Amino acid sequence: MSNSNNTNKITNYFTSSSSSSSSSSTVDENSGNGNNNGNKKRPSPVSRNDTILDPVQLQDLNNSNNNNNNNTNNGSRQSTSPTLSYSTSTTSTTSTSTIKQGSTVKSEPTQPQQDTIQIDSQTKKRSKLTESNNNNNNNNNNNNNNNNNNNNNNNNNQQQQKDKLEEDIEFEFEDEGEDSKTIFLVGEPGEPTRDTYNGDYVKLPCSSKNVYKKEDKYLSKWYLICTVFMNPIKNSEELEDAIKEINPRCNWNFQGLHDFFETEYSEAEALEFFTKILPKIIKLALEMPNLFPRPIPLLKQNVDREIVLSQRQVSCLMANALLCTFTRQGPNVKHRNNFPSVNFHSLYSAPLSPARSAKLKCIIHYFKKILNQPIIKLEESLISYHRQVLSDDETPDWESSKVLLRNLTCLADGTIEENGIGMLQVDFANKVIGGGVLGHGCVQEEIRFLINPELIISRLFVEELAENETVIIIGTEQFSKYSGYGDTFTWAGDFNDETDRDSLGRRKTSIVAMDAIKMYGDRFKQFAPIHVGRELLKSYCAFFDRLSATVLSPVASGNWGCGVFGGDKHLKSIIQYMSSSQAGRDLVYHAYGDPQFSQELLSIVVKLQSSGATIGELYDSLWQYYTLMQQSKSSLSLFQYLEARFG
Repeated sequence: MSNSNNTNKITNYFTSSSSSSSSSSTVDENSGNGNNNGNKKRPSPVSRNDTILDPVQLQDLNNSNNNNNNNTNNGSRQSTSPTLSYSTSTTSTTSTSTIKQGSTVKSEPTQPQQDTIQIDSQTKKRSKLTESNNNNNNNNNNNNNNNNNNNNNNNNNQQQQKDKLEEDIEFEFEDEGEDSKTIFLVGEPGEPTRDTYNGDYVKLPCSSKNVYKKEDKYLSKWYLICTVFMNPIKNSEELEDAIKEINPRCNWNFQGLHDFFETEYSEAEALEFFTKILPKIIKLALEMPNLFPRPIPLLKQNVDREIVLSQRQVSCLMANALLCTFTRQGPNVKHRNNFPSVNFHSLYSAPLSPARSAKLKCIIHYFKKILNQPIIKLEESLISYHRQVLSDDETPDWESSKVLLRNLTCLADGTIEENGIGMLQVDFANKVIGGGVLGHGCVQEEIRFLINPELIISRLFVEELAENETVIIIGTEQFSKYSGYGDTFTWAGDFNDETDRDSLGRRKTSIVAMDAIKMYGDRFKQFAPIHVGRELLKSYCAFFDRLSATVLSPVASGNWGCGVFGGDKHLKSIIQYMSSSQAGRDLVYHAYGDPQFSQELLSIVVKLQSSGATIGELYDSLWQYYTLMQQSKSSLSLFQYLEARFG
């Protein structure tokens, strides 16, 4: 099926943006001047010392330096999709290369000329920076009597603009104003690229606005990435060199990666990775300009929005994450922001624990498998990432709710992914989605992200979750089996995911990320009404469906927030039972090998249902239990109290 057919299939569901806008240039803080630790074993693929970048927003900045030397090189601007043209001079001949969207670099001899980079970019609006420079230039031309003064003012203004640029201050950008909450990002064949690079969209490495400063010149980061990864990489040391060459300011530790290939992989397995798998990963990563004609909106706080990508697009983003080509996302990359890093560098650091080794095996297996699937299949397979925001009007009045409790099934054994086929499967999430998946963490959320690695890319565009927000991801594929948990987590081989697809081409695997409160110190404080209300709000936001007109699928959940977060499983099971019932869903609860708790939960559910208890009455009971326990300091459990009241 073509992209056109794929789009027709979802016409009634998706609305995509179509207008073009210009965007701003920012300096990549991972690049530029700085010391690159470690000795280089691979020579720099191209000398860029005299290369001048001249994009639209930076033209006048570079012209400021060129005017002082009476030597100006202006870049051409055309209304076409972004094209980078490079000329590299030598003593006798010059090799001119043109890199278009995802194309192979071809070289042919030409006459010697001064080294330049020219960037052509489709532009609809100009930034205030360019307007200001144009106004200054007009004043200089029209005011002959004050020409010297105007030139001085112009230079001062340009220097101020340079300073602002280096501080990562965003340029003004007119939002596209999409009316739909769902944005379909698979482009049509031949669709022109909207090169958008600011704090509202993912800053793609291939953007012509992705630049870094070297000495007094602004250089193309994507050109650097392409040239660095064109050279063969024969081992983990050379992979480290390549990643550090495109991130010279970052003092990252790669010892864990080196240890992995020395101790966990045989010589034949390592050779296969560096000669067969890694070259395909690099090729996939460098196809980014062709695969993303539409900018990827950031899923920001307080904005209910869904984006839809193809499995092929997600694999390209994953390849770039493995190669660490992404800059930090969000409006201000120099100070703390609420977007996590998606680059895999933290996964490469020491020490190499058994669990971290298993993580790397999961990631490598994902690429082995995805790279061997037909492209047309990956283009037709869709994945949606939805930041769901619960408004005040949609928040239930728990105290007065007359809704009856629905069915609850409790399973002593098995996992959510095994038993939850066709259900809404809960990810016991961190408010920073993915938690420690790329670090030391290896509990429920991290494991789910490793066996379904397409979940990891949500870290690229999902901002930290607020209390009334969750993330619903539909369509990811499970690639791996596993055993163990935490320190005992082990990769257990390939998993063949045969999950059916919906009418949009998504696998019918719905995963909702909802973060629990972290409880420290006195664990009884989680029974306080303010904390109970927060957990009810969060879980209801996860289970609520404002769109479906059919019977909602059950929720597959378990001991949410009851591990390292310190939650009480008696309380959390009742909270999830209340919120799923309020949302109109049955609950399938996983006790994770605790048959005694499973029986206790089923027993109290029978008593609640037989008494005709409403959600409002159960909410009032939680309040009374908290008050009683504060006064009496009794050892009475929540289930014992509920049994006494409703039994």
